[in-house]
Amino acid sequence: FLHPAQLMARICFLAYDVGLTAEQMRARYGQNAKFMQFDLDGARQLLGWLRAQHVSDDQLRMASMSNLYLWSFDVVAVQRSKQRVQQRLGVTDAQWVKAFSLQPAGFTVRPEVLDGVIAWLEAEPLEFSRAEVRQQWRSIPLLFTAPAATLQHNLERLLSRCPLSKQQLRSFLRGRSSLLCLDPESLLAKLDSLVAELPGLETRLDRLLAHGGTALNLGKDVLLGKISCLSEYGKL
Repeated sequence: FLHPAQLMARICFLAYDVGLTAEQMRARYGQNAKFMQFDLDGARQLLGWLRAQHVSDDQLRMASMSNLYLWSFDVVAVQRSKQRVQQRLGVTDAQWVKAFSLQPAGFTVRPEVLDGVIAWLEAEPLEFSRAEVRQQWRSIPLLFTAPAATLQHNLERLLSRCPLSKQQLRSFLRGRSSLLCLDPESLLAKLDSLVAELPGLETRLDRLLAHGGTALNLGKDVLLGKISCLSEYGKL
């Protein structure tokens, strides 16, 4: 619980240092009061470091709105995470900043988790090259924050319902692997619901995952529209 003076100090930091509007702060605080529960000195240190990495004001605002716990991260842990990613994958400073702005929830990763996911992607049956792994990190850094064992389990559950060829599997991982960070049972339930409504989709689930898997994150009406478009263009 924050006292009024403590809450006001954090509001001033987010408004004057980060650049969030009152409307943005109200919206985020209304979603979860933990948005304001961060150490102010630590947040200022993190902000200074991020600006030294040439993270723009717009990117900081976007990251603040998309990552509830951004200002609670320890700056030393973030520095070590960036160093490890650059050592293992050859990511440039500019590439790291871009990935941070796309998925700030994935910009801190434990070294052992990063190493495990890299090894998992490079092993059979995926056999990603190091360049492909680097591109994977640039596109979906959040994937590298989940232990490889969890990703493998979630993938096996998905493949038990919808087998994919090696080519389809690699395509799925390149563009839709964020689904592996979700609860696999919920994902399978959504697939079953789609098949119940569109029986003809049963034999085309592999193509749905390979070409439009991320649409499974969307609402039902939007998802059905996506399936219709994929069918129209011969992707299903």
